[in-house]
Amino acid sequence: MPRSSTEEELTDEQIIRQQRETIKELTHALEHKQKEAFDLKNSLSFRLGWALSLPFRFVYNGLFDKNGYSDKRRLIGKMIFVAFQNPFSLLRHINYRNFSLLARALREEAPRDIFRNFLKLMGIQNAIPFENEAHRLSFPEQYALFLSQNKLTDQAQNKIRETCQHFAFQPLISIVTPVYNCPPVFLEKCIQSVRNQLYTNWELCFHDDASTDPGTIACLQKWQQADSRIKLSLGKENEHISSATNAAISLASGTYIGFLDHDDELSPDALYEVVKALNAHPQLDFLYSDEDKLEADGSHTDPYFKPAFSIDLFLSYNYICHFAVMRKALGDQLGWLRTGFEGSQDYDLLLRMMDHEPEIHHIPKVLYHWRKMAGSTAALYEHKGYASDTTIQALEEYLERNEIPGRVEPSIRPGSFRIIRELQAPYELISIIIPFRDKVPLLRACVESILQKTHYPHFEIILVSNSSKEAATFSYLAALKKRHSHIRIVEYNQPFNYSKINNWAVAEHAKGKYILLLNNDVEAINPGWLTEMSTHIQRKEVGAVGAKLLYDDNSLQHAGVVVGLGGVAGHAFKHLMDGEASYFNRADIVQNLSACTAACLMVKRELFLELGGLEEDFLQIAFNDIDLCLKIREAGYLITYTPFAKLYHHESRSRGYEDTHAKQERFRKEVLFFQQKWRSFLAKGDPYYNPNFSLSGHAYDLKIGEERIVFDEESLAEFIYD
Repeated sequence: MPRSSTEEELTDEQIIRQQRETIKELTHALEHKQKEAFDLKNSLSFRLGWALSLPFRFVYNGLFDKNGYSDKRRLIGKMIFVAFQNPFSLLRHINYRNFSLLARALREEAPRDIFRNFLKLMGIQNAIPFENEAHRLSFPEQYALFLSQNKLTDQAQNKIRETCQHFAFQPLISIVTPVYNCPPVFLEKCIQSVRNQLYTNWELCFHDDASTDPGTIACLQKWQQADSRIKLSLGKENEHISSATNAAISLASGTYIGFLDHDDELSPDALYEVVKALNAHPQLDFLYSDEDKLEADGSHTDPYFKPAFSIDLFLSYNYICHFAVMRKALGDQLGWLRTGFEGSQDYDLLLRMMDHEPEIHHIPKVLYHWRKMAGSTAALYEHKGYASDTTIQALEEYLERNEIPGRVEPSIRPGSFRIIRELQAPYELISIIIPFRDKVPLLRACVESILQKTHYPHFEIILVSNSSKEAATFSYLAALKKRHSHIRIVEYNQPFNYSKINNWAVAEHAKGKYILLLNNDVEAINPGWLTEMSTHIQRKEVGAVGAKLLYDDNSLQHAGVVVGLGGVAGHAFKHLMDGEASYFNRADIVQNLSACTAACLMVKRELFLELGGLEEDFLQIAFNDIDLCLKIREAGYLITYTPFAKLYHHESRSRGYEDTHAKQERFRKEVLFFQQKWRSFLAKGDPYYNPNFSLSGHAYDLKIGEERIVFDEESLAEFIYD
């Protein structure tokens, strides 16, 4: 929007301050009006609601509370009771957790056919979970709005140009571009995107790989003559992309090499962002940025907002891709691209770079626009099926060079791969620690699933009874003792403190080299789950391993944690159906994260004890697992999430939700303690969660406008009280 003459006289800071004050005033006025309306509605409905609900309250209090009906029935009763007493106050109970639980309750408590007919009548095809609300913008809509709010204005560009002049370090950046029969219209756009760079100390090095289209050659020669910073060599024979790229690099004299395909484009601030990062961190060897796609009509779609460097994600697929900039001296040492790896030549280069432990930096901005062309991987991965073979070859050579026993195979999603690591011999003992209090059906399902669905041969189960009282519990435990010598039962008859129970069990009873913290409401699904987790925890660089956890309806309960989401932490992809596509397939990819839930978390025992285990005094129940993971990260270890260890998690059946004043008060204290202890981490942001994503809404929604994170106790309790 153009500014008025008055606005131009003000500084940006003054304008923003005025706008914020105006927004505050409007917000306060709106809140006041809303409160008046709400009070009026309450006063009109309360008396009538109280009288009408008298018979139901008698039944509700008599049946649901005293006779201890299930949580599902209690929820149904609560919602109906609230609706009768005061229909308007029902709005306060509408949230994702209640909707999801209510839907499941209706489905399981009511006849199935009635439930299905009800959904059809309402026009709801996939009502569980209630994730796609009508008011929520689709991701393409979010990105369109994001682009409109993050335009590079003329004023911003002028500031960047001025900043570039004052950089202490102004290296020459050589952009290398192999060319083969690129349509001149797109080649022109590619060249202009480099010539429009706000940082001007660059050169553009072309090597034409014997194009047969005279228009391509003419375009290259025209620009070589028009701009002295453009270099060109013409190949006599078609040698394909690896040799052509190396030929372009041979023309380069810059300190750093940037890679650009002949039909793609750079944003005007691409080189500025690279050089800004190099001035802040001159030791960097390699930099990469976010990217998006260019449609045929020129619109921008499919942005990939990437995490900071994640070795496990990178070994699953080349998520780095564009825009990539490498120190030339390092590339020279590596010998640049190798022939025979066409289709994954850049991936092979980066895998060889990893052998040298380079300094890597991620720029969380879309600096590269990858054009969708017929036959390109930007349009569809399957267009270059040969890339799968060369990718597997590159990964296998990486394993061989680094003496990592294992094999590579295509993974769940097209374009992704799975490294299946061999277990070190002999098998290490794993201590599976399961705290519980009665709830025999849950405990039996958990234990039996481990015994029946676990291929890993060397484990012990330590069942920690926390003040169990029911006769059925002791009868079941006695039967387990007789049948299984590797199951031990210990008693911790103190007030419930999840952290203290597990710390005590690890220190006093666990004999294994590795510890598996496991909830009693978890069931194994695939027989290789424990083996898969073990292949990662045996790695010296990995401190903890998390698993994929599903609800009963096969929707995701846990596929990793985003630290900072909702003010503290939140599960990514929660309620997405297992097998459904997630953001760049992240739910189905082995990767590094900042935290995983301790509902199923494997940790090195020695490291666990060294770090003091779970926080006993201030995080007795909530966030102790997130705190432990951050301590592990702080100590220099990785947290690895693997979707190939898959289990059911019957969330909160064992302890229920935080629905009493005392529990909620303790919960608030734990929130404050966590936020205070990790305030520096929260301020910097989760490195595995791009800063362009929202922390106030759904995980992997884009941050649009100024974000205000409101602490939502109920939604936080949903994913913490597992």
